[in-house]
Formats: sequence, structure tokens, C-alpha cells
Amino acid sequence: QKQPGASLIYCSVGTLAGSSAQPYRHFIEEVVRALGGVANYQVVISTGRSFTEDFIDAAVLPSNIRLVDHVNQQALLP
Repeated sequence: QKQPGASLIYCSVGTLAGSSAQPYRHFIEEVVRALGGVANYQVVISTGRSFTEDFIDAAVLPSNIRLVDHVNQQALLP
């Protein structure tokens, strides 16, 4: 669900990651660090099927960032 007044930033490492998003963990952590808590941005990060709760604790993510294993890009991006 798009947040009114917020710009959408979509990051996907799902295709690149294949069976393991672990090599992209630093990139994802930097995106979270840079954009976490910035109210003007809604951030969706797609990690592919390799996402697990121990990868990055989704419970402690800022409210404007969502980590998912799959996104319907056709529905999200318009």
C-alpha cells in the first residue's frame, strides 16, 4: 500500500541474490541506515526467497521500510 505524500523507493536484490541474499546484506543495511525514519520516503526492499528473520530483524526496521521476499513489480511501480 502506497503511503500518501511519500515517494516510493524500490530496491531489489532478489534476482541478483539467487539462493542467498547474504552478499547483499551490507547494501541493504546501508539503505536502511540512509533512509530509515525519513518520512518523505517509503522504501520497499525485495530480497528474494533467501530472506529470513535472522538476515535482518524486520521487527526493528523503521516504519517507512519494508523487507519482503517477493514483490509484484507491475502492481507496485505504477
